Amino acid sequence: MGTGSEQPDARIAGRLGFSSATHFSKYFHQRTGQTPIAFRDTVRGHAPGHEAAR
Repeated sequence: MGTGSEQPDARIAGRLGFSSATHFSKYFHQRTGQTPIAFRDTVRGHAPGHEAAR
């Protein structure tokens, strides 16, 4: 499971021991300053604010 993962945030959250995707997202945002989706888009080279086909 890396930054290129196609797994939904809820599945990643569960695998990491979070009780919900919301808790994971809040924790991730506190630690990185961005949401998991924004981070994923940045790593993949997508411009912020533009929805990429998923």
